[in-house]
Amino acid sequence: MTLKPFSLYRDQNVQILHARFKATQASSWEMTAEYPVSLVFCLKGPVTSATIKGKYHADAFLALFSGNFICHPGSIVQLKWQKSATVELLVIGLRKEFLTSLAGSDVFKKPASFHLLATGKEGLAGQAPWGLPLQVVNGLNDLLQGSQRPIAFQDLFIKAKLMEIVALFLSRMQELSAPAMPRHSHHQLAVLAKKHIDAVKGKKRFTIIGLAKDLGTNETTLKQAFRTAYGKPLFRYFQERNMQAAKKALQAGQSITTVAAGCGYTYIAHFSHAFKKEFGISPSQCQLT
Repeated sequence: MTLKPFSLYRDQNVQILHARFKATQASSWEMTAEYPVSLVFCLKGPVTSATIKGKYHADAFLALFSGNFICHPGSIVQLKWQKSATVELLVIGLRKEFLTSLAGSDVFKKPASFHLLATGKEGLAGQAPWGLPLQVVNGLNDLLQGSQRPIAFQDLFIKAKLMEIVALFLSRMQELSAPAMPRHSHHQLAVLAKKHIDAVKGKKRFTIIGLAKDLGTNETTLKQAFRTAYGKPLFRYFQERNMQAAKKALQAGQSITTVAAGCGYTYIAHFSHAFKKEFGISPSQCQLT
């Protein structure tokens, strides 16, 4: 039995299909080639397999509260269910050029970067289901409810929700494609953090959260590693370096305004307070020494 879902929305770039039905192992859903990129979301039902052109097969393409995608230019795609159950699916079909325009580049030119099951010219399919965060589930439910809104606002509402879901999906795909960060020991983390601080200038160019992310760790671990290695808090070390650079600049004749800005301070009063706390004298007194 080939299923025919209900169309919630359709234009030259997008098609949104919804289906709720009693699936059996004989049930199948064939994707249309008119919209060759399909984002598939399962709101109810058992594990679903996908087959592209009867040749490439993924046993666990979809699961409950998960999503996945298939790029199937000119290929026949079939979804099948491993056991009989009530199934609810929402499928967003996209023109490839439209998705490319949203992503800023052809996201399917390098399938390896998208953690895909490569199928040559026949098509591409996501290897593993994407567990849907609550934000996406809410967005899908909003799409379903949007079809019941007054016709004057329905088109605008659906397009807004559609863009949000596609953006979240692409963001997730990029997260999966990001190369794994090397795992550093606590001592290595501390050394790398110190090296970064010694090279950076200006408070605005430095945050512990940003540095931790760059090093592939979290803020708490990085702080603990630095304190263990150097006997002082990471930010305290940065502040010392920043104020020492400020002191040298003031003694070299630079104005307080210039030095404060160079250290990342918007307000001179804040800079003066930090400077006096560090050295016991004000920036103007430092200029006189």
